[in-house]
Amino acid sequence: MKVAMIDPWGINNIGMYTNGICSGISETTELTLFTNYYFQKNTNSEYEIKNIFFEKSEQMKRGKIRILLRGYEYIKSYIKVIKELRKKNYDVVHIQWLLMYKIDIWYLKKIKKHCKKLVYTAHNVIPHSKGESYVKDLKKIYKIVDAIILHGHGIKEEFETLFPEFKEKVVIQNHGTYLNHETIFNIDVIDKDIISKLENYDKIFIFFGNMFYNKGVDRLAKIWIENLSEVNQLLIIAGRKNAEYKELNDIEEKIYTCGNILYINEYVENNLLNYLINKSDVILLPYRHASMSGVIFTAAEFNKPVLCTDTGALAEYIVNRENSFLVENDTQKYHEMLEYISYQVSKRKLIDMGYNLNVYISENYSWNNIGRKLYEEVYRL
Repeated sequence: MKVAMIDPWGINNIGMYTNGICSGISETTELTLFTNYYFQKNTNSEYEIKNIFFEKSEQMKRGKIRILLRGYEYIKSYIKVIKELRKKNYDVVHIQWLLMYKIDIWYLKKIKKHCKKLVYTAHNVIPHSKGESYVKDLKKIYKIVDAIILHGHGIKEEFETLFPEFKEKVVIQNHGTYLNHETIFNIDVIDKDIISKLENYDKIFIFFGNMFYNKGVDRLAKIWIENLSEVNQLLIIAGRKNAEYKELNDIEEKIYTCGNILYINEYVENNLLNYLINKSDVILLPYRHASMSGVIFTAAEFNKPVLCTDTGALAEYIVNRENSFLVENDTQKYHEMLEYISYQVSKRKLIDMGYNLNVYISENYSWNNIGRKLYEEVYRL
């Protein structure tokens, strides 16, 4: 069976997912991956890679010129994909991310003419930012594709609320473990002020990743500033903030002046991020809304437990109080559990829970098993 996988992003944390799923699928199919120009393979699995997306724009500073160039490159790359599909008779085309829905609708119709089955993974039921405004376009997309992959039953429930007419197309496919995730770091190139800041705290908590309303960083910061600003514990908030994140903008000055918060509002490169995660005791996911998060798999690789809200499919990937902490999607409940961990859970207990999470993810979310299930339940039907 010949499968074309399309993943325009394919780098940074997305790259870990792409490596994993391609590794699993390549065991049962003849796979070709169309992906980001800077995608790096980190497995020995055999499949063809065509690095065609975002060669120029990926390395540019954010701004209007980058947006325009990125749109041009996206269109140009999909023209290359369609030409390739015309040459070869692919059984399945599996798309991981659609980035420009109105353009994507047109390309999906073209792609469907050149394969037997068109599969789309809806990593998020609707986009994190202004998601409701995309429902009409998504309905057009879901009408075109033959199968819709979701990462958990909690996500399926949300999907069926918004798109009940397409529920028969839905297939649950678990998110898989991160393969060969690099966890080491070179301390010699890390800012000495940051190293000094992390010394001598009883516990360290970290949130990392892009920051926007659904991620709940503002409510996490408020909880900390109002209740934990005097404890000998550190909160790290690291990642690029969405410029429209008003709720976080409004309290940013208080964050900067809180002595036991380290706030890094920028993209954090892997070496520094690995250092920060290694030094932390718990990884925080205060999400208001999410379908799934690769942060859980990063946490597993670093042997760190998470504290997350019960949203999307997050609860399906952890065991509460055994390898992580799960609370209702409520600010007060998150506050109570954060204080409980701060005051009553020992560092030794947190270490043991992190190890348990690593074992649990490794044993239950093998990409080989996921790839085989996709082949048997989606691709060859």
